[in-house]
Amino acid sequence: MTSRKPLRQAVCDRFAQVELDQRELKGLLDQQDIASSAPPGRPVKASWLQFGAVAAVVLTLISVWFTGQWYNVRESNRLMVAIAEEVAANHLKLKPLEIQGNELGTVFAYFGDLDFQLVQTPRLGRGDEALLGGRYCSIQGISAAQLRFQGADGRLSTWYEGTLPVDQLRLLPDPAANQPPAEFFVRGIRVHIWTEHGLVFAEARSAR
Repeated sequence: MTSRKPLRQAVCDRFAQVELDQRELKGLLDQQDIASSAPPGRPVKASWLQFGAVAAVVLTLISVWFTGQWYNVRESNRLMVAIAEEVAANHLKLKPLEIQGNELGTVFAYFGDLDFQLVQTPRLGRGDEALLGGRYCSIQGISAAQLRFQGADGRLSTWYEGTLPVDQLRLLPDPAANQPPAEFFVRGIRVHIWTEHGLVFAEARSAR
């Protein structure tokens, strides 16, 4: 029959069994040194958080820029559609001219009540068209000049020259900036719209 060891002796023997020798202890300490020499986890985490914050800011700025561009295009198209509908309707009405003449300077002199100076541009009229005269009108509620031309084939065209608030003028195409005039078709009328010399210009003629 095997005799039982006293409890104290049994505990000491058990610890003696799990005691590390010198080689095992050195290996364990070496592994601890390797672990302690690794880059701390907190700074690495902070770096990723900083990178994520910068990326979020960049993406937000890009999103805001594209939203602004989309808004400008939408507002620009809305404004030009309104102008195109207005000048096309005026062209179809063919209201009586207030001043008749084929000299541009003489006709321009009639529009002395405008708050801006009319500009003679090479785009005004075409080579085979003769000036018939003009009358006061409005573009988007602002007084403007309306000029009427007639081509060699008898077809009429109406030209408009006016002004708009600066924030609206910026929405219109500018040929000086290599932006061709915008083109619209309204009720069988072809309308071209552009800005030049700080003014808004529009041309309306039959699309047929």
